Amino acid sequence: MLTTHKFALLGITVITGLAATAAYAAGHIEAVIQAITQAKLTLGQAIAAAEQSTPGSKATHADFERDRQGHWVFTVEVAKAGEALDVMVDPANGKVLSVTRDLEDREDNEDERE
Repeated sequence: MLTTHKFALLGITVITGLAATAAYAAGHIEAVIQAITQAKLTLGQAIAAAEQSTPGSKATHADFERDRQGHWVFTVEVAKAGEALDVMVDPANGKVLSVTRDLEDREDNEDERE
């Protein structure tokens, strides 16, 4: 009988956790949709800006996300001369905010070689 109560409590805990996660995800999606509809730039324009700021590069991935300060930005990953770079583009005006080495991809590649 005690085991049945433990399983019931565990089940309730799991269901509550899943419901909270689903509610958070729904709220996050709504925030992204609202922000992207207010952006002056399209994803394609952000990719073009990123590629133009790093001559000879090709875009490999793009996201619309918040930066560390909480501002919405397009983050475009480009490949150039065997190196992955992250280019942050302002969705309001297309200005390139930063170009940095993509250290996460570098670590992933090192893991794959091991």
